[in-house]
Amino acid sequence: MIRKGFISSLVLSATLMGQESSLVTQSKILYINAKKNTDIPLVAFEGAAKKQWDEHALGINVNLYQSTDAEKIPKDKWSSELSYNYQIGSRMCINYLVGYKEDRFIGLDYQLYSRPQIELKAIDYGAHKLDFKAHVLYGENKLETLQSDSYSSSKVGAIYYWQAKDNLKFTQESFYRVNLENTQYSYINSKIGMETKLTRTLSMGLNYKVDYRTVPLSPSKTDRTIFVSLITKLF
Repeated sequence: MIRKGFISSLVLSATLMGQESSLVTQSKILYINAKKNTDIPLVAFEGAAKKQWDEHALGINVNLYQSTDAEKIPKDKWSSELSYNYQIGSRMCINYLVGYKEDRFIGLDYQLYSRPQIELKAIDYGAHKLDFKAHVLYGENKLETLQSDSYSSSKVGAIYYWQAKDNLKFTQESFYRVNLENTQYSYINSKIGMETKLTRTLSMGLNYKVDYRTVPLSPSKTDRTIFVSLITKLF
């Protein structure tokens, strides 16, 4: 599983390198303490790369997660996404993304998905930014014990950024998602985080995430997760 993620990352990164523009990359090494679904702490790697030219941008994200207790049931998961972004004026853009995911946390053998998205920059003033996002997602899931099934869902939400100091940034995001084919399945995701810059290319991050499901995968409808991350950015 880990090898698959690295192969996907290398192939798509090579695609980005072919464009005549600057390459921006970000890598995170995380320690994760997840409650409810699993009490096994995790270590993770999250990598991203983006190239922009004129009003176009091409990006890749690769995420790899592995449990710290190898003697218990495997909790590994990984995902890879490729996205294209087109800027319309200074405050609006459209985005199209395709992705693939495997997730042992919820018994997901695989998930294929794609989605168009609209992003609107509502506030961009000084240290404060507020972005609204909305998309419709189409996907196919294959659980380990069931046949594959397709679905569609919609998602709306907002992300607020506050650059409190030159080396300190706060982020708050909230999203609501609903399954369009069975509306009893809906989700609310909220995350608050801070990032402090240690050097020009190195930062430390702390995030607290709350996920709520109307139909839970475990006895609880709510999952709470704490992320501690070391972030490297290269330009």
